[in-house]
Amino acid sequence: MTTIVCRLLFLAGFFFSIIHCTAGSYQRLHSFGALSQSTGEYPQSSLVQDANGNFYGTTQGNGRDGNGLIYKVQSDGSGFTVLKLFTNPDDGSIPLGDVALSGNVLYGTTSSDGPSSCGTLFKINTNGTGFTVLHSFDTNALYPIGGVIINGNVLYGTTFYGTTLFGGGGGTVYKINTDGTGYTTLHNFTTTDGTSLQANVRKYFVRNGERWRHWRGWNGV
Repeated sequence: MTTIVCRLLFLAGFFFSIIHCTAGSYQRLHSFGALSQSTGEYPQSSLVQDANGNFYGTTQGNGRDGNGLIYKVQSDGSGFTVLKLFTNPDDGSIPLGDVALSGNVLYGTTSSDGPSSCGTLFKINTNGTGFTVLHSFDTNALYPIGGVIINGNVLYGTTFYGTTLFGGGGGTVYKINTDGTGYTTLHNFTTTDGTSLQANVRKYFVRNGERWRHWRGWNGV
């Protein structure tokens, strides 16, 4: 089957969908909307899929208090489940980056709040239990807008600012063990080699030759 790429489009509005694209057609799996706090809004992250075909992702808005959520949905669009509402500021808020999946555990970041108000790195089981903040970012490396990738028992990610902060640009690349130990800054960017890292390390994933992605549209149904 010929597969086409589902691009992420942004048009100011309140309608968002997860879609599955194949040549000449697409299937809407789930619609997000600003009018329902149970589904979230503004899904920035890409999707990750487990061995049973379930998808996982985040939204940066809505949820209770408007701080975002983590969700699960089956590959046919049924069974939409909110795994985590970001209601406690110490947990972080506004997840923007991609989540990583290892076994039955999801890893991800929030771009704001946390104990130091600089974002957090978290883990949560795929059934919604066991939410844990593995690392709280601070002024040495803050605002992890991008998500994480996993290699063995090590997570890798980026932050928007580093120790140079506003005065000299910044941004960092870091690694941390999946148990929260061993946080290490691999590189601290300056204005001479790039600043303000925002993108995820991985934007698309492919399963069975088909690409999956969030779709954003205007006032859809």
